[in-house]
Amino acid sequence: MEAKIEYRGIELRCEFEIYPIFEQTEHEPESGGQMYDLFIYIQETEVSDLFDENQIIDIKERIYESIENEL
Repeated sequence: MEAKIEYRGIELRCEFEIYPIFEQTEHEPESGGQMYDLFIYIQETEVSDLFDENQIIDIKERIYESIENEL
């Protein structure tokens, strides 16, 4: 999956996978999940290693918000 988020005034393009907690059924959309394989890009330059653990947590929360807003 991919999401673009605003973080501290900078647009980040994030590529990631989500392992679902609850499997999607015909009548219920997938809900919740654990994010993994997160890669963060600024202007197509991968910069994931430049963020500390707390910043990564904040970025993941913003990605989840972005995904929810698209649904």
